Amino acid sequence: KAETRSFHTGAFTPEERHSAFGMTGGWPAILQIARLCLNDWRNVGGEIQNVPSFAHLVREYYCTEVLADLSEREIVLLTDSAITESIDPNLCDAISQRSDSAGVLAALVARQTFLDPVDIGANRWQMPRLLRDFFHG
Repeated sequence: KAETRSFHTGAFTPEERHSAFGMTGGWPAILQIARLCLNDWRNVGGEIQNVPSFAHLVREYYCTEVLADLSEREIVLLTDSAITESIDPNLCDAISQRSDSAGVLAALVARQTFLDPVDIGANRWQMPRLLRDFFHG
């Protein structure tokens, strides 16, 4: 939180900063997008994720920066698991009617940093809220 405050000194009110941090999980690029959309956010009011300019820029960021180098199978795994609180390989296998989710997930987390560990021993991970919302479409 201290790093986030330093990054956005003076940009957000304390309430806006708290809301933006909670929505983004502190993801710096998404916080910067929130900062770019600050005037629209203030004009619209409510939650930042409901601001059209923010939603558009986040979607563009995910498509061009976060997900661009993922395989089709990794995208399918993330899409299928976006309906759950955590990404569990057994549940992913059940949802997708496949048996390779553990390997796909292990390869994904070895290359990417956007998944947060829930239980590393069980290979269970969690997507940031906004990314889950992105896959819900």
